[in-house]
Amino acid sequence: MFVSTELESQVQILEGDVETWTQIIAEYGKLRSRFPGVRIVILGDANIHLQYLVQHDDRCSCLHCVQKATDRKIEADLHRAGLFAFNPPHPTHQSGHIIDLCFAEASHPIDVVVEPSDIGLSDHKLIWADCAIRLQFSFQQSVGRVMWARPGLWEHVFCQALPALEALRNAIEEATEEIFEARSLQVKRRRAILDAAAWARDAIVCLLGHCFSLTVVRGARCTHPGAGHKWPESVPRPEDFDDFDSYKLAMADFNIGIREGVFEKFVSLRNCDPNEAKRFLSACVKSNKGFQVALTDEETGQLLSTQQALQALADDLEARADVSPAQDSFEHCWVREAVRSIKQAKAPAAGLPGLPPLPQETTANNPHLYTSSELEQALSSIQTRKQCIHGPLAAVKASVPEARELTLALVNLARAAEVTATSWCFRRINPLRKSGPRVVRKLRCLRPISLTADMAAVQDALWLARCKRQLDAFTNLRQLGGKMDTILVILAVILHVQIRHYQGVDTYLLFSDIQQAFDTASHDGMLFSVYLAGVVEVEWRLLSDFLAMDTANIMLAGLLSQVLTLRAGIPQGRKFSVQVFTALLKHFGEVLLTECSPSQSLLPDFAADAISGLWAALSPAPNDTLLSGLGEQPSLQQVAAAVAQAPSPTEARRLAIHLLSMQST
Repeated sequence: MFVSTELESQVQILEGDVETWTQIIAEYGKLRSRFPGVRIVILGDANIHLQYLVQHDDRCSCLHCVQKATDRKIEADLHRAGLFAFNPPHPTHQSGHIIDLCFAEASHPIDVVVEPSDIGLSDHKLIWADCAIRLQFSFQQSVGRVMWARPGLWEHVFCQALPALEALRNAIEEATEEIFEARSLQVKRRRAILDAAAWARDAIVCLLGHCFSLTVVRGARCTHPGAGHKWPESVPRPEDFDDFDSYKLAMADFNIGIREGVFEKFVSLRNCDPNEAKRFLSACVKSNKGFQVALTDEETGQLLSTQQALQALADDLEARADVSPAQDSFEHCWVREAVRSIKQAKAPAAGLPGLPPLPQETTANNPHLYTSSELEQALSSIQTRKQCIHGPLAAVKASVPEARELTLALVNLARAAEVTATSWCFRRINPLRKSGPRVVRKLRCLRPISLTADMAAVQDALWLARCKRQLDAFTNLRQLGGKMDTILVILAVILHVQIRHYQGVDTYLLFSDIQQAFDTASHDGMLFSVYLAGVVEVEWRLLSDFLAMDTANIMLAGLLSQVLTLRAGIPQGRKFSVQVFTALLKHFGEVLLTECSPSQSLLPDFAADAISGLWAALSPAPNDTLLSGLGEQPSLQQVAAAVAQAPSPTEARRLAIHLLSMQST
């Protein structure tokens, strides 16, 4: 195992400082005696000139060949300590000297490389050593984490770095202009430019957040006695047992211990603080949403370790995304060829021969870069309490003009390049319990929940604002969302069946459910649907890149899976996912109509008269005071309040008839 020490992070070394090097060599000796068998590497700006690193002419008078007395003394001390600098004979400083050194034991050589290119504005070259290391971590439940905190201070923090924000914004705007001028740049080159700009912005946010203490550390749970455990012992882990029955017995014993601990604490609080005892008891009986993943092998029933469970989750997601049949149907081949033609033609707004005509209003009506007002509207739709990866959403929404101008320049660079950054399209999937017991044993009882990058929220919101009108018009009434829409659909179905039953007519309902629909949706199908909706040119090419670059990994119990590249499914967690997916489902509705003709409800006379407006024509208008404040589209709360304020049942009926006729028109 290697232990590396950076010189400049420990002490400030002055040229010829024998005392400092004496301390370093003494510390090296202590480390060797304390950790026998461990190889130690010392790396950094040594600021000494060693003679054996160069092979110059005898007449050379450089500081390596004609050493100062202090350098000769330090070199002799290093030799006696068994330390040797394994640098190649390449200068590491602009003066031509080799002063950035990598020391190791003379008996264990190490490969050291001097980077030939300059690093920023530094007068030193970057040196690095390639060595194998072995690290061992021991943790019970999870490793510690550093998380973003104190979201309200980002305005103050950004104000301390305005020159850096302005300099990066200017560089990004220059890159945007160059990309507009050089249209022949390859996609790989354009993405590399955007990735560099995105990384620079992330680096500034990360450095500022850590330097100004906008983070909080959550340590791992301790396992030794008396370390502040809430319960007497740690929660049993599935990987510590050979079979599920043993795990269940351990969990049962653990639950008994918890109950005993709860009872003892409640009795103790009851004796000293009855009010606190009531609060404690109330918290204990509340529904617990926690769950434990203890996946088992479907064939043998054996418990899977965390690594095996993580691999099983990854295999399941990849299997869902692998929806290509052994032999493609005619429709699938036709859609794939249509998308290929659209891509080759760069999604023209005029449409393509052989495809249905596009709507008159398309996204090509606004081909310009995003404006500040569009950015403000997009940021207003982002909630800082939402979880994300990379930077915090509070930094994105910080009301500092220079920071918002940098964000706008970055998303406009992506629009000009017609790509998304590699870091923006990455998702982290956390499996949550969908159904079944709280100890989840089967994959089908889990559902993937995705966390997206902070800047992806901005880019998605801007893209959706340009395309939402076309997508909503394309899907029409099929666009549903939220709890209220679902309830209204159920009520409509119930009323439809009741009316037909009242008329003595049987009703047959066709229900169709797409299993794992979000994970199996065809990318070609979605791209084809949004093109027919009027999403063309830059917006269509951006969506194509969103889907092509979609990558993710899975987190389980503090461990991460390998990076998954999913070739099907909607990127869950992205702001555009619902609208794009619903556009694809429009064709699904057309398929259902070919299989089953919809029934028609014959309304009773009084209902038909109400819808036709007859009641409104024959009924006097309601009191004006009841109508004031309702507006053109009153909410349910406003209607209920107006009906309650009606002076008589007659006025309440008149108000209801008036509102019904407004809805029918």
